[in-house]
Order: sequence, then C-alpha cells, then structure tokens
Amino acid sequence: TPTPDPWATPTPDPWAEPAPGETITDPSGYVYRIVSGNAQIVGYKGSETALIVPTQLGGRMVTSVADGAFTGGTGIVSVRINGTVSLGVRAFAGCTGLVQVDIYGMVGSAASKTFDGCRNLRRFYVYGMMNAVSADAFSGCSSFAEAGVYGIVDRSLIAAFESAPSVPTVTVSGIVSW
Repeated sequence: TPTPDPWATPTPDPWAEPAPGETITDPSGYVYRIVSGNAQIVGYKGSETALIVPTQLGGRMVTSVADGAFTGGTGIVSVRINGTVSLGVRAFAGCTGLVQVDIYGMVGSAASKTFDGCRNLRRFYVYGMMNAVSADAFSGCSSFAEAGVYGIVDRSLIAAFESAPSVPTVTVSGIVSW
C-alpha cells in the first residue's frame, strides 16, 4: 500500500457540506450561507444591474436576504423577487441606482430601513404577497413616484408607502388585509 504524501494538498470534496457560517459564492455572483438548511443571501459580487433574486442557490431554497446584503450596491438598477423570502434590516439600503422593485413571490417580512437611502427608487410593484413591512422600510426614498398592489399585502406596506419622504401614487387592484 502506498504511503500518503503528508505534504499533498487534499482534494476538496464537491459534495461536502459547508462549515456553519461559511460563505459560498455562486457562479452568478450571489454570496450566501446555509442557515437552517436553507440559503441566505449575504452579498453580491456579480456585475448584473437587473437582479433576479434566485429561488435556489447550491440546491438550497433561498429564504432570506440578510441584513445589509446589498447595501451600497450603487450599480443595481432593478430587483425582482420570485421566491419566498424575508428581507433583512437595510438589505438594499444605499442602492442609489435602484429604480424599480418587483415582487412576484412572497416577502414574509421587510425589516427596518430595507430600502433606506434608495433615493432613485421610483417604482415598487407587488404581484405576489408581501407582509409585515416596517414603517421605515422606504426611508430616504425621495424619488418614489408609483406603487402597485396586484397581489395580496397587509396594511403595513401601505403605511410604509405613506411614511416615505416622497409618497407614491398607489394603485391597488389586489387585496389589502387590514
């Protein structure tokens, strides 16, 4: 039997589980970690300006966007959410190039100052579901012009729109639960 070389670099196991808290960068540029068996997006290193938050990363369901995950992403112009996620504190704060957000999936919650300082955010549409939105989710959104609810939202989203520095015109043809 050959004796293993003690100086050889071990070949990483492509099927090995990441260590707790370890971050992984997907080929598309999303940086994530595994939390309770699901993927949590913690950053972005890609070059796309129109982001589509993936429903899966590394074969795991994406269930959350971490606090500050995209903070300061000035090149991000639009965001589309298809899956079921929660949005952390300041998840998209300071994304000064962000103009439009479309929710086609379900956002279970949007924490404090989720879009704080997105001074060019003009349009926000919900075609899916959105619940538990912090009253200050849109603080610093000084260019807000229009919002549309074509899915199901709770009253907290409307209250957050009303608390924005620039109150958008809101079209509701979906359901708002009180």
